[in-house]
Amino acid sequence: MNRDNIAIWEYLDEFWKMFSVKMCQNIENGYQNYRQGSSANRLKLPRASIDFKTMEYSSQQLIGPGTIRRVVLPGSSLLARNHTWQWKYKNAWENYTAEVNQLIEDHANWNKHQPLNLSQYDPTLMYIIYINDQKSGVQQNKNTGYQRKIRKERFSFKFPTTTDKVTSSLSNPATNSYTTTPTHQQASSARQRRTASRNTHHSSQSSQHYLSNTPSYTIQPATAPSASYTTNSHHSSQSSQHHYSNTLSYTTQPGTTPLYTTSSHHSNPPATSFQNIFSTDPYSSTTNTPALNAINSSSGGKQGLLDKFSTTLTTPPSHDCVICMTSLSDVSGFQTSGATNQASSVIELKTCKHIFHAECLIASMQSGANDSFTCPCCKVIYGVKTGNQPPGQMHWSVIQTSVPGYEPHHTIRITYDIRAGVQTNEHPNPGRRYSVHGFPRIAYLPDNTDGNKVLRLLEVAWNRKLIFTVGDSVTSGAKDTVTWNEIHHKTSITNKHGHGYPDPNYLTNVLNELKAQGVSEDDLK
Repeated sequence: MNRDNIAIWEYLDEFWKMFSVKMCQNIENGYQNYRQGSSANRLKLPRASIDFKTMEYSSQQLIGPGTIRRVVLPGSSLLARNHTWQWKYKNAWENYTAEVNQLIEDHANWNKHQPLNLSQYDPTLMYIIYINDQKSGVQQNKNTGYQRKIRKERFSFKFPTTTDKVTSSLSNPATNSYTTTPTHQQASSARQRRTASRNTHHSSQSSQHYLSNTPSYTIQPATAPSASYTTNSHHSSQSSQHHYSNTLSYTTQPGTTPLYTTSSHHSNPPATSFQNIFSTDPYSSTTNTPALNAINSSSGGKQGLLDKFSTTLTTPPSHDCVICMTSLSDVSGFQTSGATNQASSVIELKTCKHIFHAECLIASMQSGANDSFTCPCCKVIYGVKTGNQPPGQMHWSVIQTSVPGYEPHHTIRITYDIRAGVQTNEHPNPGRRYSVHGFPRIAYLPDNTDGNKVLRLLEVAWNRKLIFTVGDSVTSGAKDTVTWNEIHHKTSITNKHGHGYPDPNYLTNVLNELKAQGVSEDDLK
């Protein structure tokens, strides 16, 4: 028997959440009046309002407007049958979004003996669903193993009906059923087109990208939600040619609705045109960074670095070496070769002009990598600094909301994911395991000119393994764990807990922190 489709309204609170059934009814009634030519595009609600022209939601609890969307489901869907899947959070139960609800329901009906990996559909949902029976199960965090109860519940009210077409294009491979790709094209397609066609050097608007610093760690679902294939292609840029090869992961990310999706291991994915904004073609590159390899192969170690970035002074100035605190005309305290009464070689660094005994400076470099060193006086970095960040994945997408202080720009959401592993020689305790806590970690930037500049520099820092490090956590006290590496990130949209917006100085501050790690606008040229 044919049933009317139903309309679900959701709002973005860092992740998409459903309005209550009663609220959906009120919003849908106002929306239908707006579509029929009502001059009022704003719907007044108790302590809140909806703007259908901009698809935004304002309330007394929000700093600035939040984004909403309308999802149309068929009458045969779980929510149309007055049921919903929920997960337990502390002492309350939270509803899954419309698309995840249907994924779990299809899985419970057709494939419940196998786990459901939600990250196949949304890489920020690092959860595995285990179904016990038709009405209960467990949600397990893929990184920590922490489990929460889930349940299937009945509700008495009915979602509003509509004759509009179902907004679904993401199929469930296990059942050939549907999950929704919610959009708000009814009121904001023009705004999306404007966003999609903005021209930047990095195609950063309305897109999702993946960067990985290991070839074996890319998250690739066993079955893609839509047509799956493998592609090998070459992308030429003005400066170099990179090779891209990967398997299609998925076409859309529930919860963020990016306008196009691409998968990449490289910090400089291919530029796109408006014609391929909606393409599902994946791209990835090799994990090598050409600039780093060139320095590592040609430098000849630390002495090679000194030869490249310093000049030898035949007549040293009459002051002390700041490292060994003896006169520059005397023997270095770290001299290891030659006669002990013979004066040490004295060098001047090319950029900052600070002067040292050559052997003193080499001694100060022993704890660092062979591809760079830092001036002990002024901290200027010579070479390309790299860190000890473990293998992992970085991806980003643009979500249709604004961080406070940067209205009306959309928001770039960055997700970092690193797994536990074993320390190598570049880490403090080789052979010992390192732990991870709080991954995947999510950060936010405004989708404006400065925000995109910071994003591109963060990609450079990620490829140089500078975003995270292995050590002791100042916050938790945990030993041998992955921690932030002095490049601050905004991990919340709002400033409720002091880690979000508004913060008018943040973008300037993080640019300075990146520069202190040797990552600057010169790396974007």
